[in-house]
Amino acid sequence: MGNRRIAAIGIVVAGLTASALLSGCAASAPEPTSTPSSSESAPSATPEPTTAPTAAAALQAESCDTLISPEGHADLASSNLIPRDVYVQPYIQFLIDAGGLYCSWGNQGDVSVVVGQLAMTETDWEQRKSELLAAGFAPDDSKVAGYLTEPETDNSTGAGFVYRDGLLTYISYAGFAEFVPALAS
Repeated sequence: MGNRRIAAIGIVVAGLTASALLSGCAASAPEPTSTPSSSESAPSATPEPTTAPTAAAALQAESCDTLISPEGHADLASSNLIPRDVYVQPYIQFLIDAGGLYCSWGNQGDVSVVVGQLAMTETDWEQRKSELLAAGFAPDDSKVAGYLTEPETDNSTGAGFVYRDGLLTYISYAGFAEFVPALAS
């Protein structure tokens, strides 16, 4: 995946089958390969941000190499997780569409880590946050300050969003936040 920017950040739900999760190792970021079932709910579409936050855009990581720390890369390697294309949850599609940095790592089974980042204005974040809350996301500061976690389901991984200083960061589970420099306290 390297330095490839795409339009979003994706998440893997650990309970999905490996065939639905992994589309194979690729050198570029994934396009959504699975069509979510109609029973999945996603926030309503939001117009694209009209103004890019220039200071935050300068802070947005430029590649998967810099999105997480060297310790994060070592953690992934020690768990035998390598760059992989993974299923993109409908509720994060807006990040793909807005050109956010998307990075995913997985194994041959159903274990994966997804991290992404998007520069956005606070006004745009407040609008998106309202939609996520309406879709069942909930504030949870127990692991990461400002964390907005996905709704509880049988397949929940604790994925969520954190907005700080003009950057929206997505992580597939809160425990990986320690390896994301933008979320360092």
